[in-house]
Amino acid sequence: ESRLIKKENVEHLYKKKSDLLNHISEIPFDFISINEEVWKLYQDEIFELIHAIFSENPQYRSIPANQFKLLYNFDYARKLCPLSSVIVKDRHSGSLAAISLCHPNYKLLNPGKYPQDFKHDFGHLSRKTLLAKTVGVHPDFRRQGLMNFMGAHAMLSFKEHYDDVLFCLMRSDNFSVHFTDGLPYESTKYALYERNLL
Repeated sequence: ESRLIKKENVEHLYKKKSDLLNHISEIPFDFISINEEVWKLYQDEIFELIHAIFSENPQYRSIPANQFKLLYNFDYARKLCPLSSVIVKDRHSGSLAAISLCHPNYKLLNPGKYPQDFKHDFGHLSRKTLLAKTVGVHPDFRRQGLMNFMGAHAMLSFKEHYDDVLFCLMRSDNFSVHFTDGLPYESTKYALYERNLL
């Protein structure tokens, strides 16, 4: 499902998560904002992290690293919102522990424009909707509250810069949907199914 949350309701979420923000500097992880330069530095590790996070999902299919670099390259990094997109790095091991990839809904500006560029295009959007696209925690670092910390971190920039947020394509039975529990939201549900035609 996807969930759309309006700004006035995000304010309520921010208040609920404010305690997390007060303690974010105390956890043994660094939150690194993603931009083109950071993507260049960490591209190989991001590829490995995404595979580790999502490989247990039903119907997951891995792609080779060279194909990942064709699809998720520096043009892709330029479209990300550096205010809300982060990689989370464990201070002790130096390993990437979690990732959040978000960007504005550029379709409201010019559906055919490519590549999209946050620095150039964001200011031209009449309505600013944040698309929370790919968010996850490495299996070795789960159950440490990192999903909540990333969500709370994104709320800091959201209050000032966005009108609403769309959490895109979450499995309804996935833990990540709980981040928005207790808030009013509009929901679109999707079904995946197959039928044997023989």
